[in-house]
Amino acid sequence: MYSRILVPLDGSNLAETVLPVATEMAGYYNATLVLLNILEKDGSGTIHGQRHLSTTGEACDYLESLAVKLRSQGFKVETEAHEARESDVARSISEHARELKTDLIILCAHGNGGIRDVLIGGMAQQVIQRETIPVLFIRPEKMGSVPHTSWKTILVPLDGAPMHETVLPHAVAVAQRSGAVLRLLTVVPTADTLRVKEDAVRRVLPGSMGVALDYSVEESQQYLQKICTDLSRQKLLASGVVTRGDATTRILETITKEHIDLVIMATYGHRNWDAFWEESVTPKVLANSPVPVLFVRETRE
Repeated sequence: MYSRILVPLDGSNLAETVLPVATEMAGYYNATLVLLNILEKDGSGTIHGQRHLSTTGEACDYLESLAVKLRSQGFKVETEAHEARESDVARSISEHARELKTDLIILCAHGNGGIRDVLIGGMAQQVIQRETIPVLFIRPEKMGSVPHTSWKTILVPLDGAPMHETVLPHAVAVAQRSGAVLRLLTVVPTADTLRVKEDAVRRVLPGSMGVALDYSVEESQQYLQKICTDLSRQKLLASGVVTRGDATTRILETITKEHIDLVIMATYGHRNWDAFWEESVTPKVLANSPVPVLFVRETRE
């Protein structure tokens, strides 16, 4: 599934918190780790309270020092220090992902300003809009410590749309390698949690919308049962649950209640970024998830 894993690093200890997860994934798939540094144009002198890498030589030395340690542990490692300073770091990471032929990006997402906001927002925008490369985001400040890699339970939110089943091969592949149990979740809205367009219909036809939502619950239960049956044929342990309410709220509640270790979910690729953030639960889950989240770009027929 993954043969080359891109790990963008900025020289800080915070960014390096992704390395345990990156090495775990590399071990699962015998993948090559590609460590990348991009010098930020007009960047500050410090980053995350540490001295900011300021020259290509410093970046090369830094990446190679990490590579030596990882190679001594048996991992295949390549390094790439981008020489030109970039004002759009997110775009540059996306371009390197393609040029270096990587098929997974593992990224520390930290949203306290500057380059951190670029990585949490702009990076998602660039990759999801322009690429099909999955991105595994890790937010260490939400996790309280370095994320553990013993993934025993994986949450897979689904909404019944075939295009969002893009996530299933990824969930299956990770579960097979890690031995994790899959928890499938579908959230059917209530009348109070409908999106704007759907709520307009509810106001005009309140009775019809209520019946439609109740029917959606039944359909969703059958849908998840079919997927669980298919997964069991692949010798995977999987269960599905349908719940009601706001999708983001229910996903985050499930992460806590079910002791989820990893979330794998589909996300949109609209060119209109405002529409993407308005209609998708992606940014809300990313901002609040206490566990790593693997986003897989949806595909359309």
